[in-house]
Amino acid sequence: MLLSLSADDLSAPLEVLVEQTTSSSVHLSWKPPPSPKGRNLKLFTYSLTLTPLTHYGHAGLEKEFSLPPSITSKLVGGLTEGTRYVVQLSAIYGDTNQKLSHDALVRVAAPKFTVFIPPEAQQDIPVGDDGLPPDEPPCNCSDTGMVACTRRPGFVECTCQPGYGGTWCEECAPGNFRAGKECVVCPCSNLTSTAECKMETSGQVSCVQCLPGHRGSLCTSCTAGYQWTEDKCVPLNCLSSSLCAQQRDAPGCEECVFFDNKFPTTAHRSKSDRSIADGTLPLIAVIVTLGVLLLVAAMATCYRYWDYRRHQPRIPFWSIELQDEKTDLHSHCQYQHLDAATNKTVSAAQPPIHQSNGEVGRLNSDSLRRTYNTINV
Repeated sequence: MLLSLSADDLSAPLEVLVEQTTSSSVHLSWKPPPSPKGRNLKLFTYSLTLTPLTHYGHAGLEKEFSLPPSITSKLVGGLTEGTRYVVQLSAIYGDTNQKLSHDALVRVAAPKFTVFIPPEAQQDIPVGDDGLPPDEPPCNCSDTGMVACTRRPGFVECTCQPGYGGTWCEECAPGNFRAGKECVVCPCSNLTSTAECKMETSGQVSCVQCLPGHRGSLCTSCTAGYQWTEDKCVPLNCLSSSLCAQQRDAPGCEECVFFDNKFPTTAHRSKSDRSIADGTLPLIAVIVTLGVLLLVAAMATCYRYWDYRRHQPRIPFWSIELQDEKTDLHSHCQYQHLDAATNKTVSAAQPPIHQSNGEVGRLNSDSLRRTYNTINV
């Protein structure tokens, strides 16, 4: 039910006037109320009711309209001539910080007044060349979805409220659905469904069709193989869940590759989906190959150096002995060297030293025997 507040809190529509009446319609106009100050309330809609009174003062079938807050006039048609109607225009407010519901709305009504729909006046009807009165097209606009009806010669134009469409404002605009006699906004998102709503027999609103991977009456849940991300369901990664391994035919698991040896599942990727990380394996292979080549080259160099040292000539260790005599010199040289392989001493004799004239060379030295040891490296 709607709550009631005094005029001191909120304002009703101002200066509600009757602009024109005919034998079947009345044209009303008004001024919008001032916006609430310091409150979280907002003007959501106007409510207009016309209740007919019979000759005995009893009310008949009333007409009720829900009007958008942007309009300030309404042409009401389909009235009964010769009937008096009780007219009441109300402003409907709602809290902007709360979810919009019927119980949270606040109605502030303007004073009631009556309007009389006169019977059709008896007047001379102009006659055309064919003897028939001129044809005035009827206004067949929907009372619920119409804001105004404009008649032109041979043409009628209906101005629809937000959420309504069609030639006569009898249809719901895209993104809206019919709930009873009114068109309301469809809560289904075009990211999860076809953005079309329907009213179930239970009175609940549901989406006509969910997009792949979505389920539920409003397509807000995910099917197997999908997970909710931000505002929609996306397919699961093959490596992020074991669901695809258990249900290989689940939605989102068609691109996964399964191995019988319990390897983790992977997904096929096209060339366009490959990233820069795919070049790491060739790079690692090149680095490993270069490392192996450098290691082999180092080992070959070490082996050649070792083989060269092993085949070098033996280094002799020389021991030279010189003997002196007074009359002549009979030089007898002996040398020894160490075998590098066996560490044994090897001795060899050197023939006497002769001068160029065939005589034995003499050395001017002491008669003492002296031994000189030298090492030839």
